[in-house]
Amino acid sequence: MYRLIIAEDDDTIRRGLHLGFDWERMGYEVCGLAKDGEECLRLVRTKQPEVLLTDIRMPGLDGLDLLEKCLEIRPEMKTVILTGYARFDYAQRAVMLHAFAYVLKIEIDTQLEPAMQRLKAFLDTFQEKEGEEASEIDGVLRYIHDNYGKMILLKDVAEQCFM
Repeated sequence: MYRLIIAEDDDTIRRGLHLGFDWERMGYEVCGLAKDGEECLRLVRTKQPEVLLTDIRMPGLDGLDLLEKCLEIRPEMKTVILTGYARFDYAQRAVMLHAFAYVLKIEIDTQLEPAMQRLKAFLDTFQEKEGEEASEIDGVLRYIHDNYGKMILLKDVAEQCFM
C-alpha cells in the first residue's frame, strides 16, 4: 500500500475524493486530508506519503507552490494534480515540477482512477528495481565477506555476482 495525502480546499470535493474511490483496491491508503497547502505541507512532513493528490488553486499556498516545497522535503514523492482550469501555464509548471499526472476536475470520474493505476504500476516497478539492486549489493558484500583476506579483483566480483 502506498500512503496518499489528498489536498483540496473544497470540502465536498475533498470528501468525494476520499470516500468516492476505492483507494485500498487501487493500492493506496489515505493517510491524510488537507484543506489547504500549509496543512498539507505539515502532513507531508509527518506522514511521509509516497503520493500527493492536490488541487492547484487553494488559498494561501497553492498546489504548484506546495509541490515545489514538497520536492524539497520528499523528492521521491509523486504528485497527481487536480484542476478546474485547462490552462497551459499550469500544466507547463506541473510538468517542470515532475507531476506524474494532471487531471481536470470535470474528468475526475473517468481520468483519476486510470492515472492512479498508472502511478501505482510505476511505483511498483520502481520498488522492484530497488529490491533487485539491493540483492545485487548483498551478493557483492557476501562475496567480499567470504573472500576477505584474499586478493579480490573487481572483475572477479563482477563475474561471481553476474554483473
